[in-house]
Amino acid sequence: MKYRLIIICMCLGVLGMAPAMFADVTDYVLNLNGTSYCPGSSNVATCSNYGGLAAVPGLSSSLDTSSGGTGLGTLTLTYNPGAGSYNVGFWIFEQLQQPGFNEYGNTGGAAPSSQSWQIDTPDYDYGGELGTAGAGTIVANTLANTLADVNYVPGNTDNYLLDCTFGQATCNDYTSVAMAFGFTLGASQEEVLTFNVSTTAPTSGFYMEQIHPVDSANTAETDYFFTGTANVQPIGTSTPEPGTGILVGALVALALSPFGRRLRTRLG
Repeated sequence: MKYRLIIICMCLGVLGMAPAMFADVTDYVLNLNGTSYCPGSSNVATCSNYGGLAAVPGLSSSLDTSSGGTGLGTLTLTYNPGAGSYNVGFWIFEQLQQPGFNEYGNTGGAAPSSQSWQIDTPDYDYGGELGTAGAGTIVANTLANTLADVNYVPGNTDNYLLDCTFGQATCNDYTSVAMAFGFTLGASQEEVLTFNVSTTAPTSGFYMEQIHPVDSANTAETDYFFTGTANVQPIGTSTPEPGTGILVGALVALALSPFGRRLRTRLG
């Protein structure tokens, strides 16, 4: 009996720690002006390519999308399809802790006119429980470049036990986020876009926040912050490596120094 109690306590201890270690990217879509990329496990039925982020040309990613991974990191996309007007959007569905249906969203800052966004329950998980017109459309809107600039899951009512009243707009729910950028490129231009997921609150600019509150399964709140940028540049522009910048600066300083002037005089 003694050993059985020890085993039960150990199991409860592991279960008690599990929520603190849980974070998972359940699904995502990256939409490049109508061509969409999803993971092979996606529930998005109309995706163009199920090869995931690895199939996206011009993309580098540190986003941890592994099963049980942190869900943190950055996507950087260099996009240069030629002159024209384009829209690139990214939707991501993360469950920060268990239970996943006890999360909600928030925003900070002001989005520029070129940026659109949405916080919403994924379309395929939505059954009308928020009672809000337009809710449950985030995937379709990402695919159609029509994000609503609305937070449909404002939260702050704990429904860990599914005790929210049907149609109560402040209920927590499965929560996902999306943002997109519209831009125009010239003949020799490219767009560099970044989408970032972090646990650090931005100090400026627009951001979306996904929150898992304290509940009977989690003793601490979990907050993820989603930001993005889009910048046009000449095709082939690269940022010098930090070491290169330091070396160039040192050479310039040397050339302007008295020693550098004496050296030029002797060599001249």
